[in-house]
Amino acid sequence: MKATARSTATLNLLLHDGQTIVATTLGNSLSVLRDSGLVTGGVLVASEPLDEDPAWVDVPDRSVVRASCTEMEISPLSVHGGPT
Repeated sequence: MKATARSTATLNLLLHDGQTIVATTLGNSLSVLRDSGLVTGGVLVASEPLDEDPAWVDVPDRSVVRASCTEMEISPLSVHGGPT
């Protein structure tokens, strides 16, 4: 039986096209604030909440977040072909 190695790397990757932010988290924290407080009418993705605004959403580890000014979706990285 072949042993499977697991990576101990941590990674947050963010992509932005001017309308939508897509970000992954693997072993690091990630939080999203949409249309509230610091970013009324926008989206902010950060490694941790920058203030006490209760609208911050913690993104679960090994997830992908896709956010725009009008919507936000968080899904497991494995759904997109990433590690489980």
